[in-house]
Amino acid sequence: VDVMDIRRGGLLAYRTALGVTGENVANVDTPGYRRRDAVMRETGPGTGVEVTDIRRAFDALMAGRTRDAQSAEGAARTYLTHVQALEDRMLPGEGGLPDLLDGFFDALDGLSLAPSNRGLRQAMLSAGEALAGGVSDLAQGLESLARDVTAETAQAVDEINITLAGLADLQAQLARTTDSGARNPLLDRRDAMLGDLARLVEVEVTLDDRGRARLRLGATGSGPVLLEEGRAGRIEMAGDGRLTAVPADADAPRVQVSVSGGVMGGLSDAGGAIAQAQGDLDLRFGVFN
Repeated sequence: VDVMDIRRGGLLAYRTALGVTGENVANVDTPGYRRRDAVMRETGPGTGVEVTDIRRAFDALMAGRTRDAQSAEGAARTYLTHVQALEDRMLPGEGGLPDLLDGFFDALDGLSLAPSNRGLRQAMLSAGEALAGGVSDLAQGLESLARDVTAETAQAVDEINITLAGLADLQAQLARTTDSGARNPLLDRRDAMLGDLARLVEVEVTLDDRGRARLRLGATGSGPVLLEEGRAGRIEMAGDGRLTAVPADADAPRVQVSVSGGVMGGLSDAGGAIAQAQGDLDLRFGVFN
């Protein structure tokens, strides 16, 4: 074996490895980037070394836990935002509904002591009108909060569908790409997009030997398949707010679904809290009848 060939091969291999290290350093703060490692092997006894692969550092278990955390955070942040807005509407303040109720019953008590007093009658009527106005304002405020939740849900559905379509296109590229150096950036993008999707809604992810994700809605493993190989399903939202999953398999039936986790789960829970507040108000005052 030519000693010069051995040295040349070694230099080329270590130059490649040094380039990989430089890429890692340059992208240390790049969102979604995963460290690369140059895999070397001996070309033969006493014949030098060569780079056989540029391996991407990836732990499927850790990636799954990260997505779970992203989903939980998305749900908690979204729910907290809307519940705080609900509390701002419902909590008593100066001149709020509790004060109006107290004023009305005080006026009613006063009138009961002197039913023929016109001044007390007018005071009671004024207090009643103020109370009715306060109840109406609160009802309109709750309706506004409910509309906001519906609008944000529709926006989140659009984001989910855009991300699913993007993942399907990306996975079609993965199927056509065999070189590890070219596949690694695609896999980085795959993980980033899966994280974006998990922030929006809870999904169950399995990866095949080509790095393509198969997604089911929810975390039970039994939800409709929304992504498979290069095919994407979608979520549809009806006018009444109900959600339907259109699976990636064109032959699979559509399924009405409820969502959990992520922004969608937080919106669903917030919508339920607002509906409960509306129900309580309706029970006491009948404003939604």
